[in-house]
Amino acid sequence: MPRGTDRRIAGAAFVAFTAAVLAVTALVDSPVPKPDPFVAARLMVLAHAGDDLWYEVDYRFVRTRNGASLRSMTSVARGPGIRVEGGRDGGGTIDIGERSWSCTPIDEKLECLEIIDDTPSLGAATPFAVAALSGRYDIAEVDGRRIVERDARCFEIRLVRGAPVAGLGSELDVCIDATGVPLSTRIVGPLSTDERVATRVRTADHARLRELIASVSGGAVALDA
Repeated sequence: MPRGTDRRIAGAAFVAFTAAVLAVTALVDSPVPKPDPFVAARLMVLAHAGDDLWYEVDYRFVRTRNGASLRSMTSVARGPGIRVEGGRDGGGTIDIGERSWSCTPIDEKLECLEIIDDTPSLGAATPFAVAALSGRYDIAEVDGRRIVERDARCFEIRLVRGAPVAGLGSELDVCIDATGVPLSTRIVGPLSTDERVATRVRTADHARLRELIASVSGGAVALDA
């Protein structure tokens, strides 16, 4: 082989080797983002802030299972110690203090069953606290979104080890506005993926929650009883 060819081969090999060294050096020297130790605390504080608000939110709800989607509208109303969730087809759930009811339309009537549970009712921040304390999930804050003319901070919770915590699934995305109102959620569970996105947010009061409780329960549950 001519000597010039040897030089060209050697030169090409040297260039390739140098490029590889530079690539590895850049990889080693590039900063690796460190986990934010305070992200879970920020999420819990923000979510907990909504527990003491008076508000009502309408959501567009989509449940996806085995490639099929079920779409509906739901609403959630809250006041301190009170939570009412209902759908357009009637029925829903009611929490007043430490008492809870599940109401279902049966034979064109609403029937409500009180849920007997010794555990205290959960605040909005409780699932995130459970995720953080379980050690099974990573929590990250991602780019915020604007939903129903409100700026929201958004978080991703991902299962990284062990079995999912009940109610959290393997993935949970949530966006919450500055006052603590949840504007969107996405939960990937073992059987389905449930997504809710707010379409309207408004202020509620004691009278409005009394009206909603009567509607969801067909009058079987009273706020002031």
